[in-house]
Amino acid sequence: MTRLTKYTIQLISGLLLALLTAGCVADRNVSDCITEGEDVELEFAVQVPALETSLRGLDATQEQAVKDIQLLVFNTQNAQGDNLGEPDETFAYEAEVKSKTQEGNTIRIRCGLKASPDKPMRVVCIANAPTKINTTDFTNKTKKTILEDDQMKKNFTAAWPTEGNSYYIPMWGESDKQTVTRNTKFNSCDVTGLGGTGVNQDNAGVIHLVRALARIDVGINFDEDIKGEKGKGSTDFKIKSVRVYRYATSMYMTGTQSTTFNFNGTAREAKPHTPEGVNPAVDTKPLKFEATEGVNDYVRNIYIPEISNQGDKNQRTCLVIGGYYNNSDKETYYRVDFIKREDGKPADKITKKLDVLRNHRYRFNITKIKGPGTSTPGEALTTEPVNISCDVVVWDEADIDKIMYDGQYYLSVSKDKFHFGKDATSESYKIRTNWPKGYKIVDKDGNEWAKTGTQGAWAYFTEPAGQTFKENKDMTSTVNVLENTTGKVRTITAKELFVKAGRIKWPLQITQSDKIELDVKVYEYKDGKWDPSKPINSWDFQTDVNYDFRVVFTPGADLERISLQFAEHFDWHRTDINKEAGYALYTVKLKKNSVPEDRFSLVETSRFRVTKGGVEAHTDFVTRYLKYDAIPYGDVALTKNMLKYDEVYPLSDISQKFYIKATAPYKLSVKKITIPQGDDDGKTELIVKGWKDGTEVQKEELGTILTGRKVQFEPYDYISGGCRYQGQEVIQASVTFELSSTDPSKPFETKTFTISLLSALLQPEANSYIMKLGQMPILIPCSQINRAADFYDQFADNFDLNCEYMLEKNYVKQKQVEEIKRGGGWHLNRLESTDTNWDGQIVWSTLTKAGNNPGLTVEKKRLTIRGRNYILVRLNEPKYSTPNDNPNPGTALVAAVKGGKVLWSWMIWVVGIRTDDEPDYPWLTRVGTTKSPKPYMNRNLGATRWAGSHLDPSFDIRKVGLYYQFGRPTPFHGEGKASGIGISTYESKSVDKVYYNTSLVPEKELTKMPIITGGGNGNAFWPMRMLIERPTQMCHRESNEGYIYEMGVLVGGTTTVRAAALWQGTDQMVLKNDARTKALYRTKKTPLDPCPYGWKVPAAGAIESMPITAREDLYLPLSGFFAAGNINDLRIGPADSGIGRFSAFHSATPYSNVDYSPLYFRLHWGNAWAYIYTNGDLRRCMAGAVPILPIECEDETDYLNYTEEGFKSLHNIF
Repeated sequence: MTRLTKYTIQLISGLLLALLTAGCVADRNVSDCITEGEDVELEFAVQVPALETSLRGLDATQEQAVKDIQLLVFNTQNAQGDNLGEPDETFAYEAEVKSKTQEGNTIRIRCGLKASPDKPMRVVCIANAPTKINTTDFTNKTKKTILEDDQMKKNFTAAWPTEGNSYYIPMWGESDKQTVTRNTKFNSCDVTGLGGTGVNQDNAGVIHLVRALARIDVGINFDEDIKGEKGKGSTDFKIKSVRVYRYATSMYMTGTQSTTFNFNGTAREAKPHTPEGVNPAVDTKPLKFEATEGVNDYVRNIYIPEISNQGDKNQRTCLVIGGYYNNSDKETYYRVDFIKREDGKPADKITKKLDVLRNHRYRFNITKIKGPGTSTPGEALTTEPVNISCDVVVWDEADIDKIMYDGQYYLSVSKDKFHFGKDATSESYKIRTNWPKGYKIVDKDGNEWAKTGTQGAWAYFTEPAGQTFKENKDMTSTVNVLENTTGKVRTITAKELFVKAGRIKWPLQITQSDKIELDVKVYEYKDGKWDPSKPINSWDFQTDVNYDFRVVFTPGADLERISLQFAEHFDWHRTDINKEAGYALYTVKLKKNSVPEDRFSLVETSRFRVTKGGVEAHTDFVTRYLKYDAIPYGDVALTKNMLKYDEVYPLSDISQKFYIKATAPYKLSVKKITIPQGDDDGKTELIVKGWKDGTEVQKEELGTILTGRKVQFEPYDYISGGCRYQGQEVIQASVTFELSSTDPSKPFETKTFTISLLSALLQPEANSYIMKLGQMPILIPCSQINRAADFYDQFADNFDLNCEYMLEKNYVKQKQVEEIKRGGGWHLNRLESTDTNWDGQIVWSTLTKAGNNPGLTVEKKRLTIRGRNYILVRLNEPKYSTPNDNPNPGTALVAAVKGGKVLWSWMIWVVGIRTDDEPDYPWLTRVGTTKSPKPYMNRNLGATRWAGSHLDPSFDIRKVGLYYQFGRPTPFHGEGKASGIGISTYESKSVDKVYYNTSLVPEKELTKMPIITGGGNGNAFWPMRMLIERPTQMCHRESNEGYIYEMGVLVGGTTTVRAAALWQGTDQMVLKNDARTKALYRTKKTPLDPCPYGWKVPAAGAIESMPITAREDLYLPLSGFFAAGNINDLRIGPADSGIGRFSAFHSATPYSNVDYSPLYFRLHWGNAWAYIYTNGDLRRCMAGAVPILPIECEDETDYLNYTEEGFKSLHNIF
């Protein structure tokens, strides 16, 4: 018997990624041909600026040093292709870092990503973690959970080292989300866009890292240049020490997008991201930094974690600065706070309390000392600041190139380095300042720069017509360049060109190549207007709305749009194009009725490609659609849409769950609780604890729960807890819910759905079930009967031809044919959902050794779900004083019976309670070992344990396995004797009794099926329907002929439909009557396959190798029912695979003149082949073995999920 497993081959891929702390470069492959999962090496570079080092503490190079780095890759969509909320993105894998080399100030790292051309991914970079982060248990965890994992925390109880090998500052950064191809250029996450625009306008291919620590610099009269690190000093004060009070004592190495990159409008206002319950250091344990002598500045020595700093003066983080006033040799102390004051005077009003934030620099600039401070640091800590004037200048070092302050005014420039090809072109950028007189573009002497192309400069600046300067607002400035005809590269350096606002000067740099370099960008185009400073790379769509976009490209180039998906859900129409001017206009709309019901979003990519003079360039533009909706799912993976079918739960006091996936706020309420066998006056609140009609179960205000919000509930126990409803047991109850929108701005249609609760475990469709002593009863769906009939009917034409052929050739007699037709011909029996005149019965049972009772009960049940007809199977309680009368491990056959005729039967395999010596379920290993249970499930399905030495003639029928005649869905047990040609059975003096239902098995034994007409060869044919109706009778066959009427006879080979309608599901298995050929074909599980859910009969030629330690571990029982015939040509297996192992050839397909599944062993405790096979031993085989080829099609999951343990596990893990 083979476990149903899909074997998928993944071809691994990758891309080139660029990442840095202060700057970044990347080399890229231009090929677009890439396969999902393909693995390609990735190279990224970290550039460390070669700045002047300071005399003490960390220098700039050390602050940006990357010792170790890990790349964590996250899924930004779920399995259904719906976009996940950024914190809810799930871990996919860790990209391997293969090498790290340094050349000068550039560190190059090589690693690999897996290509994902259709699914956007995000890269999270973590550098300099004190210990390597173990990602083993991260699979499918959300990014939020991982970034708050204990591994991301670090205690902070001493000053950060600035010497030795442990000074490396942890860093973190995140990319935007993009599909992964060789041409992917990851940028920093969208929220880092200037002014909260969500658009990265520069540094394409760069992921900026953010340091985990804040830096504090203290100096006396720092340079006006915001980047200056030298204090000019004063004549009356020198710094001797700095103490930091109430710093955070623990930290996260990583930030989050919502805190580190938080925006208030267009201004970034980061928030601290700290471990829950973080405490500031007590006042008696400040961090102390001390110079050997009085100095003018204390720079790059003080690094602390971020912390909220909004309390009163007795709670706030602060500094106490010690120094020598007026040439005194006695140190005096002054307190300074992380606050802003009007005019910088301590006595004036506090205008802002400053949080301590990661990657921020806090420059405490002492501008004046009016007198001595306090005598001790402690006294300064508790005293209002006196005799000191100090400006606190703050900036986010992630934006070190985006904003400058002078203590009162600021200047922000979105981009300061421009590069152009040789063609005349332009590029816009943003300028913002609060300097009342605005800004100017000036040269190094302060002269205003050219504003037209006729003023002698090859680069000039323009502004949109009608633009008027406003403080604190983005102004657009455009760099224009003339065509470069010089034949060489030309540059205006950062020492020649500036944006000037008041006394703040921001350097610009412009470079123009002497070669053609193409560019293409996409912009929003609304009401005939567009902002050239705001290119976009994505857009969110709503239904029934047209959106316009302007694509701007290098003038004179050719433009084309390429869809990167097979089928588009967005309609693109180009409404205008001007090649010479370099623009095109597009109108885009989401196609009507193109979004599947359970899809919450769509993401598609268009590539705009430009070519000119043999050069090409492109940009990718993502169109997205988000639907407001809420849908219930029965599983945490969000694959079982509960609007499409009823989810089923047991009426047991186990905590149970389902999930609501939503993109809008919602309310979930109980609409109606129903008990089919009760009445409207019953107390329906006794079904689920805390629920009754009208109960509000859950209300979600946030709305975006794409990973599913859990709905947890606990029913009353009607299985083993003694609960009763109006004095009777409850087999079924149902709860109908109403799921409705609560936000008028995000409406969706109100939905109703129903869950069913049963006092048993509902089983999947199969022919065999496994139960454990002492556990929940099961409900078997009778829909398997019609499923098999439907499957059989698809071969109607082939069956009819075979029957006619057999009658024509006199293989069957007319009288036999007429008898077969009167009973329904070869068509299998059916049981419609409306049928009520049927019953569930026990056929036989080996569960009690005395055989006086079956050890289980069987009842017909009519339910309001799915197929309606079910059989309830409940193991009896151990109530008898005689152990032999109580249920034991063993097997039973139960059936659906109508008019005294068996419509279908099912095998029940009962296992015992797990002990230290024996496992319970047959797929488990023995406790404390890696040994498989004995005998192997793959040989003896239905056996519970091995029966002793393989040489021992005694046996226990409950333990030796069952017989399976080829093509039949249920087995025979091993007790009793059958007589006839080629028949042999077990013989023993100690056979346990078997319970028989005498109304179905009056002879109280297994028998062979009698010849229907006449005698002799060719008259022993029975239709499959009659075989199913006689589950305790073995079909007799003469030596070289078939036995199933509709399948035909063996005349030099088998018919194609013979295998198709039985265990293999495909006619390819018998195209050639050759075992080796058959081994090359795949098979499908059919409704006649006798295996439990999740397993199947293996293909012919499937090979299995099992370790064995002794002969008794392999129990080969005596001969079975039918002679094997000639199987000498089945010698398959290695010539020698070593002592202590054996190979077994299993064929579930009829071979030659053999009508059962033969077993062929190669034993290695001897030197020769041991031609041992099970003569007519009609058994299934193979679990846990990998077949030569994968088994197709199966949508069956793990059978463990349908056991009590499996159900409890599924409902308690998540």
